Amino acid sequence: MDLDPARCYGRLSFTVPQPHPPICGTAFEKKILSILEQHGLTEFQAAEKPTIENGFSRLFEFPSLTEFFSTRKALQQDPAWKQVLHHLEEECGASGSTDFRLGNFDIFSTPAGPGETTPAGPGN
Repeated sequence: MDLDPARCYGRLSFTVPQPHPPICGTAFEKKILSILEQHGLTEFQAAEKPTIENGFSRLFEFPSLTEFFSTRKALQQDPAWKQVLHHLEEECGASGSTDFRLGNFDIFSTPAGPGETTPAGPGN
């Protein structure tokens, strides 16, 4: 994967129980991406994409970890985002299912930061 080690990447993913209606596949493209674009997010075009079984996974690039957390918070507080997630649960027939995880948006990769070196000692 062509990730810049100086930048932060977030992954949005959701899983649905199998079998699921076809709407679950097209719903991501039509409903979710439009809201993400309103928040300034465009999918990171990697040669190799992370995949998850029975679901969808998209990477987004951020200039910093602070920017990732700020964007994620704004997305989680967006009423339109909450409504789309609720409708997708209903359309995919997954309301109340423990197999259904929708809208998981977490850090995929981020720089470690400067840190500091501590000698480990001679060992035993």
